[in-house]
Amino acid sequence: MSKMIDLTFTLEDGFPNYPILPRMEFKQIMEIGVDGSPSNVIQISMPSHGGTHFDAPIHQVKGATAVDEVSIERCVGSAVMLDFSHKYGTESLPISLDEIEKYDDRVREGDIVVLNTGCYAHPDEFKSFGHLSVEAAEWLVRKKIALLAVDTPSVDLKVSADGKMPVHQIILGSDIPIIESLANLDKISEERFIFVGLPLKIKGGDGGPCRAIAIEGGLD
Repeated sequence: MSKMIDLTFTLEDGFPNYPILPRMEFKQIMEIGVDGSPSNVIQISMPSHGGTHFDAPIHQVKGATAVDEVSIERCVGSAVMLDFSHKYGTESLPISLDEIEKYDDRVREGDIVVLNTGCYAHPDEFKSFGHLSVEAAEWLVRKKIALLAVDTPSVDLKVSADGKMPVHQIILGSDIPIIESLANLDKISEERFIFVGLPLKIKGGDGGPCRAIAIEGGLD
């Protein structure tokens, strides 16, 4: 019997978002249809990177793959979760190459890699969270993973002095999509599972909201 786990934050008016981005707004614009019958409609206003969301390579790499061009096969498949939850609250020390190499025998080519940094329990945390070092990001690229999914709002803690986001550029520059701000990682009990993370199909989009789930026990 398979078990499905929702890894997606519920979007709502005012959901925590990076201060530099517009706030999320969900406004009721219709309650009754033209014929008097019920017809509830809301207007959604939000940046493409908020809540549980998808980063397409074009987000950081000019001319790269847009969200509507990302293969579905990249978004659904065998996943492995790497546990770095002990990193939360340790002054945001990055995940080092030595730390991630401990999972060398568990990460397979074509895997979806899910990083648990403990941040999933703190969706309003944007200044201090576990993140990848450049060397760890390069290691994931060498492992030829299909997709990287994290529970943090970003794979980079901050923008570098020269205005770049190095981990984004390493991962996305290798045509590997990223999903950020996963929820409920504590509910996953198996190291390997099926991961599904499908973004909205936005023409030429740099990313967008994503519904992410884990399926344990295989598919019946």
